[in-house]
Amino acid sequence: MIVVPLGAGIRRWLAVVCSSALLIAAIRWGLQREAAPVGSAPVGVLRSVAVRSDAVALTFPVPHGTRGVAATIKVLTAARTPATFFVGARYARHHPGHLRQLLHAGLEVEALGAAVGAPACGALRPLEAVGAQPVFLQLRHSPLPPSGLRRDALRCGLEPVAWTSAAGAAPEVTAAAARPGDILRLAVDPAAASTLPSLLRTLRSRAYTPLSLEALVALGQGGVAAGARGLA
Repeated sequence: MIVVPLGAGIRRWLAVVCSSALLIAAIRWGLQREAAPVGSAPVGVLRSVAVRSDAVALTFPVPHGTRGVAATIKVLTAARTPATFFVGARYARHHPGHLRQLLHAGLEVEALGAAVGAPACGALRPLEAVGAQPVFLQLRHSPLPPSGLRRDALRCGLEPVAWTSAAGAAPEVTAAAARPGDILRLAVDPAAASTLPSLLRTLRSRAYTPLSLEALVALGQGGVAAGARGLA
């Protein structure tokens, strides 16, 4: 191997060139990050639906426990409002009766995963055992899930779903922030159930039609929303 000695001037020139290249790369990376849409879900993960009408999807995560489920069902049934419940495997195994109540009320039941990489497909069996036919998979946390959610969902034959916004304490604030095609994530607990009638009234006063997620997707694809396993 032949080693060519470099003079001090050449070494300084090479150092400047390398530093400049690193600086340009850092600037490009920063511009790409700034250009990326803020709050966007990974490619292939549903976060909202393009619709031509003022419709939104109401979704409720049910990881475990039963607090607020019956009250939420009662409010939705009384208001004849379709909605989607994302149910975790633990809840499905321990409370099949509640799942049957959801299905009997005409509400949509989908799969709720614990985290990316967790055995999400395992949640399907207890859901299917009570008659549910899951189409979508959502995570318990993170409105902007990692891209691994799409891989896990496809492995189970499901469509990965995030959400547009989560409901705050004031129903009026949630309704005011809603946009056509949004996927609203609402809490399942007694306190949230007590404010749900106000949220539904406010949405309708703003000419929004609350739908299940399946119905909203059907509407976005040019289908008829009212017949998609809902109460509307």
